[in-house]
Parts: sequence; structure tokens; C-alpha cells
Amino acid sequence: MLIIGLTGNIGSGKSTVAGILRENGVPVIDADQVGHDALLPGGAAYEQVIAAFGEDFLDKDGKLDRKMLGQYIFSDVTGYLRQKISDITHPAILAYIKDWFKEQEAAGAKVVAVESAILFRSDLCDSVDSIWLVRAPREEMLKRAAQRDGVSETSISMRLNAQVPQEQLEDYAQLIIDNDKTVDELKEAVNMAWGSLLKELA
Repeated sequence: MLIIGLTGNIGSGKSTVAGILRENGVPVIDADQVGHDALLPGGAAYEQVIAAFGEDFLDKDGKLDRKMLGQYIFSDVTGYLRQKISDITHPAILAYIKDWFKEQEAAGAKVVAVESAILFRSDLCDSVDSIWLVRAPREEMLKRAAQRDGVSETSISMRLNAQVPQEQLEDYAQLIIDNDKTVDELKEAVNMAWGSLLKELA
């Protein structure tokens, strides 16, 4: 089974590309969503995160206020807090995704994809066979992510600055997908890449 690592900075359009792959029948797992689930009450990392960061980040229902926690973490320019939460959440995320890989292979999948913005900052990178990078101009990424998350572009800029620079990601990618035009053009590019991969696997 071939595993595609689908990555890119915040607002680059990874989820759109993931959706196009799903339309082509590719099973895709979103590492960010797995991380969200791990932080829900009863989730694999919930208790540890509360113990590490305190109950001030809980809402009235006992759920973690991820927006508040995220702003706190990404306001730390030293990167210490990002590393602190990564050390808690990444093992749980990796274990879940590896189990998912096994399930998909047992079900007969020939190609699967994992969507992850932090692919290069986790051990997950060692599990993928081909890295697909979705890239876009910084201004576009800021605007898209701010509109999607309902926060300011300044807030997104802090998160973007904390990620691996797009230029460095390009050095590791086997395929680069530019998302600087229309959705139809993006879909055409992804479908072409998928078609080429099928020919290689034939």
C-alpha cells in the first residue's frame, strides 16, 4: 500500500486537495482532525493537556477552548509551548493513524493519504512513501485561513510563522501542487497527478 503525505502551510488548500483525492476513491485521514478528537473529553490527550496547561482553557461544558489555547501557544515566540503540547498529542495521533493504515491495508486499499500541516515535525513523516506539497502565496493563505477560522490575519500570521517555511517544504516534496488559481484549475492539476500515479502503479 502506498501512503501519500499531503502537506502544506495553513490556508494552502490541503483540505481541498484531500477532497479531490476522495472523489477519486482515495481514503484520506486528516491528522488535524485526529488531534482535535484526542483533545475532546475522554480523548487520548485530554487529561494530559489539562494537567499541563491548566483548567483555565476549559469552557463551561468542560471542553478545551482550542481557539484560546491555540492563541496562547502560538503567542510564545520561543516555541516552548508548541513543543510541550506536541510532546503530549503527537504520540496519540501517530498511534491512531498507524492503526488506520493497517485497517485500510487489510481492507485492500492500494493508495491512501494522510493530510497533515505538521508532517515534517512529527514521526508521521517516516511512515509516508510520497510527499505531496500544496503551496500558495502567503497573502492567499492568510486570507483563506482567517476567513475559515473566523480570526484575524494577524493571528493566522503567528501560526504561519511557527510552521516550517514553504520554501523548505519544497525541498522534500516529490510533488508540488500550486493553488494560486481557480478551484477548477486546482482540480485539474490534482487529477493529472493522480492519473500519473496510477500509471506508475500499473
